[in-house]
Amino acid sequence: MADLLTEKIGKPQVPKMDAAEEDWEELYSSLISQMVPSRDEIVRATPAYRVLQCMGRPLRVRGGELYALSCPTTRIASFWSHSWHGPTWFKILTLFAVKNGMAAAALSTTSAVLMGILYSAGALPDFFGQLGWCSFVAAIVYSCTFVFWQSRQPVFVDRICIPTYDDMVKGEALISLGAFLKCADSMLVLWDPSFMDRLWCMFEVGAFLHSRQRGRKPLLTIRPTVLGPVVVAIVAELVVINAVATLAWGWIGAPTEFYLVVTAMCSVPLFLIIHVSRGYCRTVEKLQDDMAHFSIENLTSYCCTVDHKDPSTGEDMHCDRKIILQCIRTWFGTVQAFEQRVQSEVLQLLVDQLSNEVFSYAQAVAITTPVFWGYLDFGFDWIRRGNISTAVHNFMRGLTYMFAVSPTLLLLLFRLAYWVRRQRSLLLDPLVSLLVFLAAAVFFLAHSAYDVLLYTVIFPEMRILAGTLFSIPAFLLAVFVWRTIPLIALHRSSEQVSPRPHAS
Repeated sequence: MADLLTEKIGKPQVPKMDAAEEDWEELYSSLISQMVPSRDEIVRATPAYRVLQCMGRPLRVRGGELYALSCPTTRIASFWSHSWHGPTWFKILTLFAVKNGMAAAALSTTSAVLMGILYSAGALPDFFGQLGWCSFVAAIVYSCTFVFWQSRQPVFVDRICIPTYDDMVKGEALISLGAFLKCADSMLVLWDPSFMDRLWCMFEVGAFLHSRQRGRKPLLTIRPTVLGPVVVAIVAELVVINAVATLAWGWIGAPTEFYLVVTAMCSVPLFLIIHVSRGYCRTVEKLQDDMAHFSIENLTSYCCTVDHKDPSTGEDMHCDRKIILQCIRTWFGTVQAFEQRVQSEVLQLLVDQLSNEVFSYAQAVAITTPVFWGYLDFGFDWIRRGNISTAVHNFMRGLTYMFAVSPTLLLLLFRLAYWVRRQRSLLLDPLVSLLVFLAAAVFFLAHSAYDVLLYTVIFPEMRILAGTLFSIPAFLLAVFVWRTIPLIALHRSSEQVSPRPHAS
C-alpha cells in the first residue's frame, strides 16, 4: 500500500475534474479513514517549545519552511487543533498560559522564597527600602519562564509537522492525518468563534473522537483563545499592584488607607476584565444556539472558497469536502449521525470546557500567585527585624489569599458574568458589569476587613491566632464554593443549571 500510495500521490493534478479525479478522491478518503500512515516516518511531532519560540513565530509567520523542527515519532502527546482565521496573538498567549503558566507560577514563587531567605539573613541590601526583593525577582522569573520555558512534550502542529516545500510529502501527510490523530494521546483545541465554521477543524475533532474507545471520555481539552490575554492582564495587574502597594505602604503605613489604595488600583482593570468576560459568555451562549442547528453544509473549506482552483497556479484542486464527507460516512455511517454526535457529545464537551472548565482550581491559583509575593516581602522583612510571630502571620495571610480568597473570587466572578451575560443598552450594559465589580469588591473587602480587624483590634498581640482565625473560615468557604457552585448546563428552551458539584 505504501508503494502504491507513493506512486499515486506524486501524480500531478489533472486540469479537469473528470471521473478519474473522483477515483483519486475516493482513494484519499479511504486512506484517511483507515487512520494508517502512508509510511511510518510521515507521522511526526515537535517539542512544544518549538511552537512558542520567538514569541510563537511558527504561528505568526506564514513564510519559511519549519518541517525540520519536527521528527518522526510513534507517539504524539497532544494534537493541537486551531483555526488560522482567529486572532493570532490571542492564540499564542493562550498557548503560553496553558503550557508555561504553571511552571512560571512555581518557579517564580520558589525564587521569591529564596530571595526572602537571603534578604532576611542580611545577604541582600535594602535596595528597595524595606520591601520588594521577593516581588521584584519573582516578577522577572515569572515573565522569563512564561515566555522561555521549554516544554519538551511532543505535539502535532500543522505548520511544523506538515511540509510546504514538497507537494508529494505534503499530500502524504494530509492523507495520513487520521494516523496523526490515532497516535495522539490527547487533543488541545484553541477555540475561537471561527473554529466552528471551518470544515477541517470540525473534521479533526470528529476524527479524534472516532479514534478513541467509545464510552470513555476522550482526553480533549478546549481552551478559548481569549484566555491568554486575560491571564496576562490579571498577572500584570497584580505585579503592578505589588510594586505600587509596596510604595504605598511605605508612604501611608496605615492598613485602612493601604487597602483603599490597592482597591482603587484594582478597579479599572478588573472592571474591564469583567466586561470582556460577559462578552465571552455571550459568545458561548451563541455557540450553543448555533451548534443546535449544526450542519456540515454550513461549514467552510478553503478549496470551495477558491472554486477548486489554486490561486497561485490556476490548477484544479481536489475537493476537501467530498473527501471529508466520505471519511465521515465510513466512520459514523451517515453524515446525519456525525451531525447528531456533534449536537450532543461535542456540544456538551464544548460547553463544559468553555464555561465550567475554562480554568481549574490549580490554574486559578497559578494566575493569582503574585498575591503571595507581596506577603513574602512583608514576612521576611519581619524576620529580618526579629519578629517571628508577625512574619508567620504574614505568611499565613499570603497563603490564604493565594489558595482560598483569590481563586474563589475568580470563580464567582466568572459565574456572575455568565449569569448576567445578556447585553443591555449602551448605557445599561456597563452598569451591569459595574454591579458584578461591586459584588467582587464586597467579597474582597469583607475578607480584608475581617483580616485587619483580627490583627489590629481583636488580637493585636497574638498574630498567629489572628492568622489562624482568618485562614480557617476562608478555606472552608473556598471548599464550599468550589464543590457546590452550580455548573453551567446546556440551555434548550430556557437556561438550566446543573446540580452536580464542580470538579476542583
